[in-house]
Amino acid sequence: MIFAREGAKIFAVDKNPDSMVETVERVGNNGEIATHVCDVLDNAQVRDMAEACRKAFGRIDILVNNVGGSAAGAPPRYRKKASTTRSTTISKASSSPAGT
Repeated sequence: MIFAREGAKIFAVDKNPDSMVETVERVGNNGEIATHVCDVLDNAQVRDMAEACRKAFGRIDILVNNVGGSAAGAPPRYRKKASTTRSTTISKASSSPAGT
């Protein structure tokens, strides 16, 4: 809410419109806020969200990506790649001299 207090225009996004109520209330009448419903797991919705923000405010100067959620492990299509990347990184880190 510091951005709003400093005069920033806020484009609040959530996949559940009811969840944005608190954000809108916290910004209050002192800040300019627009809301948009978007599921960030859907590329088309993300594209539409970015375009809606540009239409509302002309441009995006600061983007705060605060998407939450977690699950054990990685999606199946990423498991092998993530495992390979991790072991490669560990191998490189353990064989490099400190500070390089």
